[in-house]
Amino acid sequence: MLTILTVGFLFTSPLPETPGFSFDLVYTGETMGAVSGGREQKHSYLDNLDLVLNYDGENTGHAGWTASLYLLYNSGFDPSDYIGDVQTASNIQAPDTTTVFEAWIQREKGGHALLIGLFDFNSEFDVIESAGSFLNSSHGIGPDYSQAGLNGPSIFPTSSLTLRYAYLWADGWLTRAAVADGVPGHPEHPKGTRIHLGGDDGWLTALEVSRTGAQAAWKITAGLWHQSGDFEYVDQARGGLQTGNSGIYLSGEKDFGAWQAFARLGVADKDVNTFGDYGGLGVVLPRFLGRDGDHLGFAMARAREADSGQAETNFECTWHIQIGQSLTLQPDLQYILNPGFGFEDALVLGLRFAITIF
Repeated sequence: MLTILTVGFLFTSPLPETPGFSFDLVYTGETMGAVSGGREQKHSYLDNLDLVLNYDGENTGHAGWTASLYLLYNSGFDPSDYIGDVQTASNIQAPDTTTVFEAWIQREKGGHALLIGLFDFNSEFDVIESAGSFLNSSHGIGPDYSQAGLNGPSIFPTSSLTLRYAYLWADGWLTRAAVADGVPGHPEHPKGTRIHLGGDDGWLTALEVSRTGAQAAWKITAGLWHQSGDFEYVDQARGGLQTGNSGIYLSGEKDFGAWQAFARLGVADKDVNTFGDYGGLGVVLPRFLGRDGDHLGFAMARAREADSGQAETNFECTWHIQIGQSLTLQPDLQYILNPGFGFEDALVLGLRFAITIF
C-alpha cells in the first residue's frame, strides 16, 4: 500500500506489484536534548527519510541474485552539539544531505555469498539484534569500531565501495569478510554521494565469525578490523604518523523468552584512537504490557578515552510503541555521566516517531 501523508489525513492507494522487487519508504522524526547538565539545555529536531528498492531474482528466473538501492535523506540539528556527548545520543544524527547510501548486487550459491557495491558494514558486521531499538549510537556499531578511518568505516550516513564475502557453515556458524575503501565519501564535503579510490585513503578490512543457536535463542560474535591508512598519534608530542589502525570486539546475546539480554566489549589501538575501549550491555522486555510490537529496554554504554583514561557512561531507557501497522512512537530517556569527558552529567529526553509510508 502507498500512503500519502498530508496535513491531518492519511490517504492510501495500491502500490503496483513488480515481480522480484520490493519497496520501502519510511520517514523518521525525532526531538532530543538535555533538560539538565551537558553543554546547554536545548532540544533539536532532526529527521530521516529512507527509500529502499530491493530485488530478489528467486521467482524471476535469476535465482541466487539479489540487489539493493537505498536512498537516504537527512536534515535537522545535531542534539550532541547541545548535549556535548561523544557517543552520540541519537543514531540518526547526520549532516544535512541526500545521498545514495547503498547500491550493491549479490550472488549467492551453496552457502557462499559475494557482494559488491556501496554497502553498510553495520547491516551485517557488529550487529546485535536485541540492541536494535536503542537510540544511542553505541548500541548500533561500537564506538571503538566506528572510529576506524578518517571518516569512520562504511556505515550510516556515508558508505564506501565494498567487496564482501560470506559463508554459512553447518550448525549455525557464519563467517564474513570484507574489504572497503578506507575513507567513505569526503570528510570535508559530507553532502551527496562521493566515491574516491586511491590516494592516502588506505583500505578497511574486516573479519567476523558468529555462532547462532537453535531457533536463534542465542548468538556469539567475534570480529576484528584493520585500516591500512596513516594516522596521527593521540599523543601529538610523538610527531609523525602511524601506518595502520586495528581493533577487535566480542558480543553475545540470548533470548530468555520473557526477556532478552546482550553484552559487548571492544578494544582499539590506543595510540591513534580517541576511544581505547568500550563496554555495553542491556536488557529488553519484548511484548511489553502484552502488546505485539511493543518493547521496553534498559542499556548501558561506556566508552573510555585512550589518552586520559576518562570514561563517558550512558544509561538509556527506551520504550518502542507500535500503533497500527504504519506508525511507531518511542519516548527515550538517557542519563550521561561525564559527557564529552568534561561536561556536567546530563539528563536527556527524546521522542522519536516513524511512519512507514509503504
